Amino acid sequence: MPGTTPTFGLPYQTTGDAPNGPVLGQQLAEAVEALLLSKQPIQATATLSSQYTLTTTTSDLTSCTIIKNVPRASAVALLTWTADCVLTGAGNTSLLAVVNVMIDGADQAFPQSVWGPGNLAVQANTRGTTSGSMTVVLSGSGNHTFKLRAAASSATGQIKLNAQHTSLSVVIFP
Repeated sequence: MPGTTPTFGLPYQTTGDAPNGPVLGQQLAEAVEALLLSKQPIQATATLSSQYTLTTTTSDLTSCTIIKNVPRASAVALLTWTADCVLTGAGNTSLLAVVNVMIDGADQAFPQSVWGPGNLAVQANTRGTTSGSMTVVLSGSGNHTFKLRAAASSATGQIKLNAQHTSLSVVIFP
């Protein structure tokens, strides 16, 4: 069928076409199905695979990487993350765990999630969580990579992230 709608490319018969209802019906149904599939949200969650000791260098968290293929440019991604922090070595009150995400190789400096034991920094096994979220418009279609990253603000004291409760989730609205 030579005729298609300008926005979604749905097929239709034109005046010069020989009548063929079954073929038109099939082409229209397949085009609508493809359109609906392209609008379905894409979702994934990645969880830290084992306890992770933070250093003062921002690093990728083991197994907290998500790669998703996005059907079109300008899709909106909602990212949420949680970090389960435990102070395993006493430090000073300025010690912080800083958590952020990287999208397609670019660190997102904002928003960051921060957890600090504060006055309890002198006491090992202090535990707490931090979480964050952000939305971003993805620049193009194709594969996009999302990574959860973290660092300690100081080398005094030691913070570890617990597995299972440290994760990154991504929902993409194409």
